[in-house]
Amino acid sequence: LSSNGSSDPDGDSAALRYDWKLNGKSLSSDPNPQITLPDAGNHIIELTVTDAAGASTLAAVPVVAGNSPPVVSLASPLDGDFFTPGQPVKWRASVSDAEEGNSSSEPGGFGPRLLVSTSLDRGGVEPKGLSLMKSADCFNCHAPEHRIVGPAFLEIADKYRGQEGALNASVDRVQRGSTGVWGPVPMLPHGHHTREQITEMVQWVFSLKPGTDKPILQRGLEGEVVIPSDAASARAVRIEATFTDAGNTPAGPLSSRAVITLRNRRLEAELCDARNGTQSLAGNSASGKSFIGDTSHGQWIQFKSINPSKAARLTARFASGGHGGTIECRLGAPDGQLIGSFPVPNTGNWEAWQEASIPLPSSSSTADLFLVFSNQGKSGLLNLDWIQFDP
Repeated sequence: LSSNGSSDPDGDSAALRYDWKLNGKSLSSDPNPQITLPDAGNHIIELTVTDAAGASTLAAVPVVAGNSPPVVSLASPLDGDFFTPGQPVKWRASVSDAEEGNSSSEPGGFGPRLLVSTSLDRGGVEPKGLSLMKSADCFNCHAPEHRIVGPAFLEIADKYRGQEGALNASVDRVQRGSTGVWGPVPMLPHGHHTREQITEMVQWVFSLKPGTDKPILQRGLEGEVVIPSDAASARAVRIEATFTDAGNTPAGPLSSRAVITLRNRRLEAELCDARNGTQSLAGNSASGKSFIGDTSHGQWIQFKSINPSKAARLTARFASGGHGGTIECRLGAPDGQLIGSFPVPNTGNWEAWQEASIPLPSSSSTADLFLVFSNQGKSGLLNLDWIQFDP
């Protein structure tokens, strides 16, 4: 157990006292003890930290002993592959579990419990409530936009939108169970979730609105999803496979997930995963109203997990009102394998954009892509708006 990160805002962290408890019983006063859980099952470990003046704060985490988490893998597509709006993507997954076996020998037992979610990444962070729901049983009975056993989540959001007190009342019904609200089929109580967790889930449901992005949900070990036609503006498509095992009595169930990210074929330069020494600059003539500029020799930008063999050509949109130079395309590192380069002349203006294409090798594999700006001893080289992997 670790108390690292505990501190006293008054500046007297050396005088902190630690009290670890297991299921409410004192366990240790060491800051970072090593323990062995005596019994299988679901446990709560609490840490109370008290300062010299007697002020204290408690943190708690659930721990499951006696059940191994499942292992989920997405065999295809591969992380970093490209998506095309309006076109289908076939996915295939597998599951293994120390207590239950694996999906290859018992697909009928594993497939219905594997939830595959496909969602558009427009640059935001997945809501915590949605993440919690994927690991729970919520999507067994509900879907975002159509009825299954219970009402669609959008139907729930529309009913309670703007109603004072609706959030707390709905959290109560989820936690304790209810019947007759949406028909004769009762909703079972969800006492295994904390009230905080249920509140996060219900807040996500209440946030849904018609016409907004919602995850596409499917079950099974393989399937096909059509990427929405309006996904051209999305940075990426996220495919996530979540499996919850059956537990190992008295230990409760555990969930695991595998996630891959499919890239848009057009990558805005300013949305790179990392950069060295360059700047993201605003420009109305750029496709995303921003571009990478202020480039000097040896500087670079990085895109993680790119497979160039999934495209035939690479196109770049660039401009230069200065020295110009070369954009080197390298795999793995700034000095890694060179798979192509773009000579960039002075185009007459810093936003006088030009496009050029180069062929890509078919033998390369998934790696980080580095775009290195080169012109020995020079600065103020060029601006880069985007690169695009053409099929």
